[in-house]
Amino acid sequence: MSGTYESLKLNSEDSNVERLGTFIAWLVANNLLSSALENSAGSSVARLRMQDLTGAEFLTTVMHGEFKVEHLTENARKFVDEYFVSDSYESDFNAAVTAIKYDATQDAFNNAWLLYDEVAPRISTAFQRFNKPPSVVKTTIGKILQFPGRKR
Repeated sequence: MSGTYESLKLNSEDSNVERLGTFIAWLVANNLLSSALENSAGSSVARLRMQDLTGAEFLTTVMHGEFKVEHLTENARKFVDEYFVSDSYESDFNAAVTAIKYDATQDAFNNAWLLYDEVAPRISTAFQRFNKPPSVVKTTIGKILQFPGRKR
């Protein structure tokens, strides 16, 4: 399967740098990158996990501005299809931006991690819901009224 989920848009009203970079940072932090990308970008992955590189910088330098299907594990692809593509992530991201009164004019590096700290728990909650197995419905198959060999 191949395809692009989204491409980086810079310097426009439709800029998605913070929104997309934050999601990429969460994917990296939660080990949801394909092994091929992990292996080819090992030092950048480590830098992002240590918060020495932002998600937007990783997206720009390692992923060449393209968030692609092949960048992810199989489970991550299913999650992205359900959460990111359906715009649930965008709603969570916008709520986080509102909650912290995000100011894009401040220091971009520190701002990226402030934003991440607000958005990451929301993504994690959605991921836990996604991975939660369906609840088991208890049914009664049969009821023993009397054990064999016992008389009342």
